[in-house]
Amino acid sequence: MKVLVIQQRYGVGDMVIFIPYFQALSEKIGCPLTVLAKKSSRATDIFKDDKHVESIINLDKSIDGLRGFFKLSSELKKWKFDKVFIFNGSLRYYLLAKLSGIREIYQYPLFTSKDVIFQTAKVFTEGYLNKVISTQPKIILNQDKVGNTFKNLNFNNEYKHIVLGISASGPTKRWGINNFLKLAKKISSEVKCKFYVAGGQQDEILINKFLSSEIKNDCISLSNLSIEEILPIIKKL
Repeated sequence: MKVLVIQQRYGVGDMVIFIPYFQALSEKIGCPLTVLAKKSSRATDIFKDDKHVESIINLDKSIDGLRGFFKLSSELKKWKFDKVFIFNGSLRYYLLAKLSGIREIYQYPLFTSKDVIFQTAKVFTEGYLNKVISTQPKIILNQDKVGNTFKNLNFNNEYKHIVLGISASGPTKRWGINNFLKLAKKISSEVKCKFYVAGGQQDEILINKFLSSEIKNDCISLSNLSIEEILPIIKKL
């Protein structure tokens, strides 16, 4: 049995939301899944140690959109998938599955838009499985990798360790950096803390506000780490 799931949203956070649903589908069907996703979702890093997912097909520009439709269809035909679960209501992806010769197609109601991401995915998955699925994501990582990460960070149990996700896909989705800084100072005044400031290299200006603040000695930037390197930190904390 070869099963494809399609999740086309851009963000890492978006992909994390779908983890429990992919895992539940894999366990029910009895085989690992192949995930079609955009590279920006970092699915390759997120599912690297997760046996529920065996392969990632990156939805890059060459096979995305109208121009890449037939190229992607030809690629999917080679995989000879038996089933597909489409986590969106796009007519284009439905036609793609048909053209790729996939016999069993499960999808959100066509033209679904402006949905509540986790809720629509939950209803869709539970409808197929006929059981309740927890919305709590469980990122599966190699435990040796987690242990080695904390040896390198000189992890100290005397401190409370907190990750601050200051980045966002756009300014309208970002909680202001001064809000994060005010919160961190407040927490730090009550308990000994180490703050791991998570953001990309494009967020250096924001991160530097922490690194130049009065709590700078208790702040660690994660901007130079890959998602694969950051995940063990988040998992441990």
